[in-house]
Amino acid sequence: MLVPCSGSYDTILWIDERSKDYLVIGEDLAYFKKGDNSWKKISDQLSGSQKGMVFKDHKLYALTEEELRIFDFSGEFPLQVSRVNVGGCVKLEIKKIGGMRSPAPWEFYKLRRRSNVVLTLGGDVLIVRSKSPCMSCSWNFRIFKMDSSNGNIKWKEIFSLGDEAIILDLGITVLAKDQEGITSNSIYFTAHEMDWFDTDIFVFNLDTNKVEQLPQLVSSVSFTEARWFLPSFRNG
Repeated sequence: MLVPCSGSYDTILWIDERSKDYLVIGEDLAYFKKGDNSWKKISDQLSGSQKGMVFKDHKLYALTEEELRIFDFSGEFPLQVSRVNVGGCVKLEIKKIGGMRSPAPWEFYKLRRRSNVVLTLGGDVLIVRSKSPCMSCSWNFRIFKMDSSNGNIKWKEIFSLGDEAIILDLGITVLAKDQEGITSNSIYFTAHEMDWFDTDIFVFNLDTNKVEQLPQLVSSVSFTEARWFLPSFRNG
């Protein structure tokens, strides 16, 4: 069983239900696995501020505002297998103000911005950029897919997920027809992931570019720090 987590503040927990092996990875790229006596460091400090992590198929995908680094955990020690520049689709857009390329003090606060790494069922790597005006329930999403078809890695913007849906907090996609209540070509996210309204869950439909707030199952229960659990989702 794998419980993947994403987000700049999260810790990743992986458990093999057969062997009972486990792995814990902290946002500082320190890890602890079954049999260890202390925490170990995966790598030197990442370039740029940490944006999030996703773990799938024994690989860790660590995203910053400048690069995506991929580490393979299938061996005794983690091995970095890829390091990709992502500055073009992750960094904040800085506007020129008064002829100078410098943001006004309010530029950093008037918009909530987020970048997440997402892994699709087919193995594609996506970066999902989102932004929303502060104190607003409107969001805008842009999705970029890593393309290495010509030998050089590029990030290509895509506008459809087909029959899949993104569970943003987990950094994965699911086949909508296999998950009851999930709509295809949509992005599901908790507002806690967006730094606002801790108890709310939303879905962004890429066909309509509209956001819908999902009703809470039990109004008295707080969803703060909640996690998605998909019983049919398996990952070796």
